[in-house]
Amino acid sequence: MKLRIILIRLIFLLFIYVTGYAQQGDNWYVDNQASGANNGASVITMDSEKTIMANYTLRQEQNIHYIRADAIGNNDGSDWNNAFNALPDVLVRGATYYIADGIYESYTFGDAEVGTQYITIKKAIESDHGTNVGWQASYGDGQALFDRLIFSTSYWVFDGQKRDDDWESGYGFKIKPNEPLEDKGIRLSHTEHIIFRYIEIEQFGQIYEEIRHDVLYGVSVSTILVQYSYIHDFMGNGVLLHGDNNIVEYSKIANSFGYGGTHAQGVQLFSSNVKNMTIRNNIFQDIKGTAAIACAWGTDGLNVYGNIFYNTPGSDGFTSPATIVDISQPDEIGLTNAHIYNNLFYRYNHTANGGHAGVRIAYTSDPSTNLIYNNLFVDCEEVNLDGNNAIHDYNYLINSTWQWDVVPGVNDSVHTGFDPIVDADNGDFTLAAGALAINAGLDLTTLPGFNPDSVDPDQNIRGADGFWDIGAYEYTDSSGISNPDSYAMKLYPNYPNPFSKETIFEYELPGASMIEISLYDITGRKVRTLFSGVQSEGPHEEIVNGTSLSSGVYFFRIQGNNFKGTKKCLLIK
Repeated sequence: MKLRIILIRLIFLLFIYVTGYAQQGDNWYVDNQASGANNGASVITMDSEKTIMANYTLRQEQNIHYIRADAIGNNDGSDWNNAFNALPDVLVRGATYYIADGIYESYTFGDAEVGTQYITIKKAIESDHGTNVGWQASYGDGQALFDRLIFSTSYWVFDGQKRDDDWESGYGFKIKPNEPLEDKGIRLSHTEHIIFRYIEIEQFGQIYEEIRHDVLYGVSVSTILVQYSYIHDFMGNGVLLHGDNNIVEYSKIANSFGYGGTHAQGVQLFSSNVKNMTIRNNIFQDIKGTAAIACAWGTDGLNVYGNIFYNTPGSDGFTSPATIVDISQPDEIGLTNAHIYNNLFYRYNHTANGGHAGVRIAYTSDPSTNLIYNNLFVDCEEVNLDGNNAIHDYNYLINSTWQWDVVPGVNDSVHTGFDPIVDADNGDFTLAAGALAINAGLDLTTLPGFNPDSVDPDQNIRGADGFWDIGAYEYTDSSGISNPDSYAMKLYPNYPNPFSKETIFEYELPGASMIEISLYDITGRKVRTLFSGVQSEGPHEEIVNGTSLSSGVYFFRIQGNNFKGTKKCLLIK
């Protein structure tokens, strides 16, 4: 019997030696030096020295790695002194990789999925760079520049973490291909759940007119989020995302060029696989080609709101036959469930370049599902709103004209007078005091496609004062609010955001109020009522527990008798 116990203990000690596990208290940890791993420690609970539980969880706080192009230490990624010189060939699920300023080669992100565990790639900045060991401010004050990138698996976060207020400079990550190949800046294929944030992607403009070079290109992709990014100078498509539940928001897409058989689009959606695509609160500038947004062959679900479609002075940018088009044929399904709300179209000159502002839908199987409301056209010639294949109303033309065959809706109207935009040529597209578009829009909260995250590019809640404005922005006075009396409720950004388990929303009520607090998912479906009842005047907080929720974007909404507020949060598990 004693010999048997000794033999069992020897076998167990051999197991520790081979696998690199070591004991600390009641837990067992991977010894990275023994095992050769570089992915931090993994914890496995032990009932006794004879039993190992199969389930274990990664110790996230130790699962952080560092990349610095000019590092000269041990090259093990453990801190900034010993950072990897480039992204390792194999990345670890659940880990975060901080990248310092520098020049980096092309990379394929193809590590196999492990459930829904993300791999996070972050630009290191002064306020978020992981460990302070070896850190220098100069590692985070510039840009990490990559050649082309490929994503062939799912669950990634690629976050540059910063940009300047002009939406054109100061990005943490930049992708610029080194060679003018017929290829993409970022290519995705058969992937889902990828987040791109604070990235500049630049192609070759008109330098190589005979070569098509798209920018962000994804086929058979879903739940892709592109936000706070700058996509520019391309011969082809700025964004091509064929799949379902994809979003492009708070980004600038600029300077596209078409040549010969190469048709340019800001966003291209030529696929029957496109379902529930959302394009909101972006700037499309000097797009030259078929359209800023082009659909074909059965796009079902297109939500376009809060965007600015703009040509700079002297630009030859044009979109023909319109800014937003569907070019399907009668033997195809065509565009259905399109919702074109609260956009600004500025300076489209048909006489100069033959382009048109507006929306043209060549074919649809159900015109009643396509809705065009609350759009503002300023200094646009021959605005095209295709009334045969969509319902349109409450659209305003300021110093603009209709295309000859447009039949205006009852509340569509044409006006002349001063420019209602504060200073478009210096990037201020907000409504000027006294603009006719103020309080002139239709309340869209009951219409299909309305999202509880109904805010303008400056995060002002649409209709907060009881009236909807026309155009991309809600009018605000010098204090930054649309109506001080009805906007006295204050809802602050949640923290942490993104979050993995819990996040806290703080808010203040102007008086004792009957309120409802709800949580919505990205499709606008209410997933949880957090509170319903009376609360007292003053500060409050609500904790959202994400344990039972799937990773993704959610909207926290509080509503009372004469106020409402919405904030967006991101759950990453």
